[in-house]
Parts: sequence; structure tokens; C-alpha cells
Amino acid sequence: MTDIGALSNVTTLTGDMEITYNDVLPNLGGLHISQINGYLGIENNNAMISLHGLESLNSLSSLAFTNNALLTDISSLNHPIIITSNLFIENNPSLSDCDAKAICDFVNQPNGNKFISGNGTGCSSVAEIQAQCLIVLPINFLSFDGYKNGSVNKLIWTVSHEINSKEYVLERMNKEGVFFTIATLISNQDHSIVSTYNYDDNTPLIGANLYRVKHVDFDGSVVYSSLVQIINQRDDQIKLFPNPVFNTLNVLMNTDEKRSYILTNS
Repeated sequence: MTDIGALSNVTTLTGDMEITYNDVLPNLGGLHISQINGYLGIENNNAMISLHGLESLNSLSSLAFTNNALLTDISSLNHPIIITSNLFIENNPSLSDCDAKAICDFVNQPNGNKFISGNGTGCSSVAEIQAQCLIVLPINFLSFDGYKNGSVNKLIWTVSHEINSKEYVLERMNKEGVFFTIATLISNQDHSIVSTYNYDDNTPLIGANLYRVKHVDFDGSVVYSSLVQIINQRDDQIKLFPNPVFNTLNVLMNTDEKRSYILTNS
């Protein structure tokens, strides 16, 4: 079995779920389960490299991922998950990054049993994971740029280290000097890569447009980007036709403001 898409309609389980002894399954893509009223075991899967597929999981009794030789990525657990009883992270020798939010929350609470050993450096004990969880870095804005393309203002930003990342709120300053939201983009939630986001502002202001991006974490904390300014010049060109005029003169103005003009015959 190379995927578990056949289970995509299952969202709740009343018992245990085990995914074991599969030599070709690389991840859990296609799984959309949110609640397991029992135990989830991911064990002895020799091709498993990621727990992708658990992004919707929000509660279960016990969680175990053990004896998965190639497992390196548990970022799909980087959101709040209620684990009521036990956590097993054992004998995953390639796993050295365990500071996903669900894991950090559980190892830092006094209740529940933690069985952690035999993993890569950084994940081989409760103390190692707790140390990782203490040095989670904030989102890093690598760049934020914008430019005018015809009547559209195009915004683009690049970030890294999207741990605990929820969303990006693009804001523009109004004429009163107050920033307001013009778009909200969901985070990729992948701290292992550099991510690029873009947005087209199809209704920019005439004159100066000042933009910023607000990054929001799942814990509610925010980080702001630098400011970007794009100038949109007013196009007040007036076109008169036909020329020469015989009976009717047509006036075409590219503005929605009321204005007064005086035409003279010279």
C-alpha cells in the first residue's frame, strides 16, 4: 500500500488505529482524521519519512511513532493536539527535529507518560526535546517587495522558519493613516523550506500606498514585516474627439471626480 487515500472520509474513530509494517508508504497523505478515541500507532514503516496527513488531528488518547528508520519530518504535528495519556517516540534514528507544537505541549506538562529514546540527537530524551522547544525562533521575513503593474499593485514576500505559523495578514494604510486588512493568506506551515507568498491589490489608492505584512502565530503572537510603498499616479488625461469638430464634441475624462472645465473657441 503506497497511500491511505481510501480512508480520506474517516474523520473520527472510536477505537485504536495502527499503521504498521509497511515498506512502501512514505507518509500519511490523504488522511483527514481529527479525533481518535484511542491509540494511534505508526510503527515499523521502513519507507515512512513524514507524518504528513495528520494536520487535521486535534485529539487522541495516545500517540506512538516508533521504529520508522527514515522518519525525519513531524511538522504535521505543529499545531495544538490534545493527548490525554501516552506519548511514544522511540527508535526513529533519522529523527532529530521534534519541536512540533503538539510534542512540545505534551512533554512540558506534568501529566501523561513520555517514552522517548533511540532517536536522532535532539529527540532522544524528554530533556532534549524540552531544550529544542525552548529555542523556537520567530518567523524570519527575508524580503518584502512590491511594484506597480498597470492598474494593479503586486506584493510579494519571502519567509523562513515557519514554526507555529498560522497566517499572514496583508495590510494597507488608508487616508486617515490607519492600517487595515486587505487580504489574509494561510501559512504553508513548513519550517524546513523558504516560502514565497504574493498578492495582487486590484484596487489601490491614488497616490501613495503603504503596505505591511503581519505574521500571526497559533499562540496569537505577531511579527510585522518592513514597509513597502507604491505610488499610483493619477491619470487625468482628457481626450476630445472628433477633430475637427462639426456638430458634437465628445469629452472623455479618466476620473470619477466632479470637475469643472471651460472650453473656448480660439
